[in-house]
Amino acid sequence: MSYILRLHKEGDNTLKDWGVSSQYGRYVIDQIEDPDGESSTREITSIPSPFARIDLVKTAFAKVVQMAKKTKTLDGFTIHHKMVSDCFDVGQLFYEFDKHKDKFELIVWDKDIDLQALLDSTNPAHKQLGETYRIYLSQDSETYNFQLMDRMYMLNFIKPEHDTTEINIIGGT
Repeated sequence: MSYILRLHKEGDNTLKDWGVSSQYGRYVIDQIEDPDGESSTREITSIPSPFARIDLVKTAFAKVVQMAKKTKTLDGFTIHHKMVSDCFDVGQLFYEFDKHKDKFELIVWDKDIDLQALLDSTNPAHKQLGETYRIYLSQDSETYNFQLMDRMYMLNFIKPEHDTTEINIIGGT
């Protein structure tokens, strides 16, 4: 019998070809081990979604809380702690934006106006990006409350020594 490659530990080797496997749930997903462990210094980046960072940060908050219940402290040095810290840093920059206007600008992306502009574009790449956004905004609407979102605000770092038209997004809401 051949071996069935799985990212998780459960299941048997009785499937043949593209047989139906049980649906992945939170319990099975939590069994997937990161070969670098949670102490990795490299960011997690391989989720194929334009909104992957939202899910990564949501998961990071959950992991930090889960660890805090065991250790009785929010302190830590895992990749999850770093992502939560980054999130708070960006939040502070938004809150204190007036103090940093010389280094940052806000870019507003309106869900209705800017999505429609992408969909109506004559550039096929823009049209495809718009369709991808439309699909994700629709299918992930309940999970991430996209139905309640009108706009996204992106924090663009302005590098004085570089071309001012270059976009350097460091965070958003």
